[in-house]
Amino acid sequence: MFERDDVRNHAFTTASNVFETMFYLSVELKDELEGGAFSPGDQPLLRGEIEFQGRYSGKLSLDVPNGLAKAMAVNFLGLEEAEVEETHTLDVVGEVCNMICGNLFSQLDKKSVYRLTSPHTRSLSLEAGREEGRDHSLVIPLNVEGSSVTLTIQFCGLEEGR
Repeated sequence: MFERDDVRNHAFTTASNVFETMFYLSVELKDELEGGAFSPGDQPLLRGEIEFQGRYSGKLSLDVPNGLAKAMAVNFLGLEEAEVEETHTLDVVGEVCNMICGNLFSQLDKKSVYRLTSPHTRSLSLEAGREEGRDHSLVIPLNVEGSSVTLTIQFCGLEEGR
């Protein structure tokens, strides 16, 4: 089984690389920020999810505030801000999940083959995003250009702490 700290470190590095190279956005671990906490504001979230199957199976999800998702769509798709539609933001958040998940497992487990499902993205209220269970999950809070983003990796059928 992967070591929890190893997964966390690789996931942060992978997410940072994806956000910086594909979207031109800097990333920090949220708990490394001076002062500790910051708020994502009152805007609703987009949650992208992708499932993976292979030596280990589970789900990776990413919660992104709508405003950041719009900025990501502008940077990734080369659109003007006024041209960005909801479908663009939904697609971009799903694609980020795909990029992070694919890169993460190719680094963590170079010998196994992993199959990824098609990503899907849905809108959530801020409260719903906080309330949905994350039991037995590795939760990695990120600061992406001042916005609170949460990367969650859940392995199926594994005990907490592994």
